[in-house]
Amino acid sequence: MKAFLNWKSIPYEATDVNPLTKSEISFSKDYRKVPIVLIGDRQLNDSAVIMDELIASMRTSGELPSNFKDSSDPEIEKWLKFADKSLAVVLFPNITRNMLESWEAFGYINSVPHFGVVQKFILRLTGSVAMRLANGKIKKKYAIDNEREALLSAVNEWVQNGLKGHKYHGGNAEPDLADVAIYGCLKSIESFTTFAWLLTNTPSEFLIWFNRMEQVIPKKH
Repeated sequence: MKAFLNWKSIPYEATDVNPLTKSEISFSKDYRKVPIVLIGDRQLNDSAVIMDELIASMRTSGELPSNFKDSSDPEIEKWLKFADKSLAVVLFPNITRNMLESWEAFGYINSVPHFGVVQKFILRLTGSVAMRLANGKIKKKYAIDNEREALLSAVNEWVQNGLKGHKYHGGNAEPDLADVAIYGCLKSIESFTTFAWLLTNTPSEFLIWFNRMEQVIPKKH
C-alpha cells in the first residue's frame, strides 16, 4: 500500500498500530485489521479496496490516464493476487524461522514514538514469541516444507513469468501496478536477514529490477 502511495506521490501520514490493543484503530468498530485509510470522514479498508478507490478517484481528477491498468485487467489481477496470496504468505515463515529473526521482525516497535520504553520491550517480546509460535501453523496451513526454497520459488516465478527478461512487467518502459505490488511486498522485509539471503540466492535479474524500482519510487520523508 505504501509503495503505491509513494509511487504516485500521494501525501499521507502513517500511524503504527499497537498489535495487542489496536487502540489506534478503536474508531473502526467492524474492521479490526490494517491497513485502514481515512480520507476526510471516509474510511477505506484493505489494500485492494484502497488502491481501487484511489485509482478511480485519480482517473476522475485526471491524475491518471483513463487507460491506466488496474485490478480489472486479468494480467494485473493475476500478479496482485500472487503478491497477496503467494509471495506475502511465504514471507512470514521466512522472517520467523527462529526467535532471533522473529525478534528482528518486530524491531519496528522501537521506532514508534508514541510507545513508551517498557511498552516497546513488552510488545516486541510478546510479538516475537507469538510470531515464532505461529510459524509452524502457517507452514502447515500452506504446505510449506522449506520456507527458503518456497520464497526463492516465488521470486523466480516473478522473474521468469512476470518480468520475462524485460525492465518491468509486461515489457513496459515504466512499471505498472504488478511491479509495484511485488516491490512493495519485498520492500517490507528489506532490513531483515531474509532479504539479505534473498539477494545472494536469486537471479541477477531480480536485483537489477529491484534496484530499478528503488530509483522509480520516491521515498517518503
